[in-house]
Amino acid sequence: MAEIALGKDAGFSLEQLRELFAAPDLDRRQEVLRAQLAQVRERIARLTLSQKLLEHGLRCRHPDYQSCPRFQSMILARLDAAALAEALDHD
Repeated sequence: MAEIALGKDAGFSLEQLRELFAAPDLDRRQEVLRAQLAQVRERIARLTLSQKLLEHGLRCRHPDYQSCPRFQSMILARLDAAALAEALDHD
């Protein structure tokens, strides 16, 4: 039961945990673990961008963050995650 709870903490679904536990060998288990790690890293990157966007909205020098040129560039960069990251990196 603790192994399931730990897996849930790592972001695994029950289906993914079933696959992990039923893996026939170490290579397959490591493949499942690598895939989950990639998903976690992707979520962290999205959350980091979200954090920067929220922090910008709270510390923006413009009376209304929507009138901020940087915020406008973030909106335009939304279609390109790399450009969005650059737009947010303006401390």
